[in-house]
Amino acid sequence: MQIKTKEEILNGLESSFSNILAWIEEQPIDKINKEIIEGKWTIAGHYVHLIKSARAVTRGLKMPRIGLRGMFGVNNREERTFDGLREKYEAAIAPGITAGPDFIAKPGKVYEKEDLIKQIKEELDQFKSIVPKWSEKDLSKYIVPHPAIGKVTLREILFFTIFHTDIHLNTLKTKYEV
Repeated sequence: MQIKTKEEILNGLESSFSNILAWIEEQPIDKINKEIIEGKWTIAGHYVHLIKSARAVTRGLKMPRIGLRGMFGVNNREERTFDGLREKYEAAIAPGITAGPDFIAKPGKVYEKEDLIKQIKEELDQFKSIVPKWSEKDLSKYIVPHPAIGKVTLREILFFTIFHTDIHLNTLKTKYEV
């Protein structure tokens, strides 16, 4: 996939989030919190994970540049392409790495479908308001940590958000449709 610019990133986020929203809207309410695959996340679990992941990214994007630089430094390597970052992520999780406790749903908690939809929409709105405030240069300059792949540029973490959402949607479509 060829995603490079802020505009392309915003279009990718819009597309990924719209697709994940459309899928959940089609699901019966009684299925959202049901354990469909034994020992695996519920549909709500996937959505909570995506919401928490997106929220972490928007928090990073809201930080002052000086704070980002002081906490994480600046990029000192060639920036990865969308596909290059996706390959790195897939290799990092291949051994079975799973999301940390800050990025998963609370066990046994019942989530409301409409609330999940609302929160996904809110995160997309956050991206739409924050990303345009960053210059193309600064998206490639400032870095943030990713728990599985280490430090990534802001552009790369936005790439991640797009394909991460798509990965979960693919999982839901292929394994959770009854």
